[in-house]
Amino acid sequence: MAQRNETNAVTIEAVLQSKLTVGSKELIFNVTMDTHSVDLDAYDLINLATLRDSQGRQFKATSSGTLGIKSDQSLLQPDTKYIEIVIRDVANVPERVLRWELRAAG
Repeated sequence: MAQRNETNAVTIEAVLQSKLTVGSKELIFNVTMDTHSVDLDAYDLINLATLRDSQGRQFKATSSGTLGIKSDQSLLQPDTKYIEIVIRDVANVPERVLRWELRAAG
């Protein structure tokens, strides 16, 4: 399941590598950044990315390249409707949001 954000000449794509299972304490995303006009070497995803859920809980990245999000508590609760990877401050964009819906609204 891939999500993409294209803004200010930078494309960020994240592919969810983990199963979305209630009770999961780790999620893995393969994140790529691509551009033809911005130097991306200065951006460290581990410091810029967080996981945010529909209840507003946030979790810091624990690894980059393949972006890992780990927690001692469950990352996915039974009432979680979506999760988002939020990447801040890349190419003058305050916040890029890549969202995965966990269940149909109803």
